[in-house]
Amino acid sequence: MPLKRMKQKKYKGVYELLNSDGLVTGYYINYCGADGKTKKVRSNAGNPDDAKLELNTIVTSLNNDRKNNLKKNISLKLGNGTLEAIADKYFLSLLNDTTKSKCESRFKLYLGKIHAKKTITPEHVRLIQKKLQKKGLSHKTINTATDLLRSILNFGIANKHLQSGAYNMSKYKKLTEDNDMSVEAVLSPDEILEMFKIALPENANYTKRRVHFFLKMLYYTAQRPQSILALQRKDIGKELITIATIKRQGKHYVNISDKLVDDLNEWIEDLSNDDYLFGSEFDKTKSINYSTMVKTASYVFENYNIGKNFLEDRGTWISFYTLRHSAATNILSATGSIELAQDLLNHSSPKMTKKYAKLLNPDKKRAVNVL
Repeated sequence: MPLKRMKQKKYKGVYELLNSDGLVTGYYINYCGADGKTKKVRSNAGNPDDAKLELNTIVTSLNNDRKNNLKKNISLKLGNGTLEAIADKYFLSLLNDTTKSKCESRFKLYLGKIHAKKTITPEHVRLIQKKLQKKGLSHKTINTATDLLRSILNFGIANKHLQSGAYNMSKYKKLTEDNDMSVEAVLSPDEILEMFKIALPENANYTKRRVHFFLKMLYYTAQRPQSILALQRKDIGKELITIATIKRQGKHYVNISDKLVDDLNEWIEDLSNDDYLFGSEFDKTKSINYSTMVKTASYVFENYNIGKNFLEDRGTWISFYTLRHSAATNILSATGSIELAQDLLNHSSPKMTKKYAKLLNPDKKRAVNVL
């Protein structure tokens, strides 16, 4: 007689199948298939132990197949399509417009003409890495580019846009993270104030006033642009700003700077709880995306970056992230506290924050000269 349960009991990868009377009538198993998608299938087992054995047999077979495919090092055959066509489908699958725009620009900027090839091999990853290293890009940026290529290829495999036997790029050698922060531009507090003036000309319209306030929020909170764009009125307290989860890190809080409080209070005065601080001019319940903010702020950065090439002049290129890097460096310069800077920047470890300290050698020299 079937066992009656009030609630479904779950095992690791094995679930009971209950009827409307709460009776256990069988089992089904849950695992990740060869296409990367979750599979739920009915088991022939009559008890949970046999269902687990059935699951282990399937998983072992799949793992062996994956290992054999990696050992064969088979090239990725594109057939009649192109990698660019597969990339277009991949970008369309992204729900977030900001992520889509960012990935598309990176694909065209970093991966060059590889999309025209009919066959992709692991050697192409190494060629991309070497090419981007010659352009002076950091290892972190290069890994981002090859991660994007991996995502596009695996998307093509999973959705059968590529022929069977394609090379799965789930495992390829990344570049080790470098510690050279010289490629990141930093502005002094006086230079930051000068940028604020440029951002707010006389008779500025709403768009320019929004850019001006956005720059202030970036600098005086030291947060990432995406975090600031996600802020709503309900995230602003009397003394703290609630910063939403980003980059797999949890929600955290930032104190409101005395230099920001007046502008912040004025900006949120007429906003409702669910309105975005940086929403559309005519509908504050809709946040603008990162690419829109970049375009509307072009008048601020054009004088800083005139005659420069982003890939070749990273050391002097000015962008929204310059304000975060500048905030971190100026905090370290003023306080000497790695812990305070790490907490404000919400870095997961002091190792990342300590990279900014490399920029402080002139300050250290001035410090010892007063002894």
